[in-house]
Amino acid sequence: MENKSFSELVFNNYINFYLLSLFTFLLGVLFILVSVQVGFTYSSFVISTIFGAGSLAFLSIGLINSYVDKLIGEEPV
Repeated sequence: MENKSFSELVFNNYINFYLLSLFTFLLGVLFILVSVQVGFTYSSFVISTIFGAGSLAFLSIGLINSYVDKLIGEEPV
C-alpha cells in the first residue's frame, strides 16, 4: 500500500464532498429554522444563501470528481 498525501486522499475521495454538501445543507436548514423563530432579516437571508451555495458547490465537486474517475477508469480511494 503506497502512502498518499492528504490532498490526494481528500480530492480523490469524492464521498468527502458529498458529506460536506450534506453538512452545509443541514447547517443552512438549521440556520433558516432558527432565523424564522428569531426574526427573518436580510442578513439571515444572505447567510442562508451562502450555506446553500456552499452545499451546491461541494455536491458539484463530488459529482465532477466521480464522473472524471469513471471516465479515466479509476476506483475511488
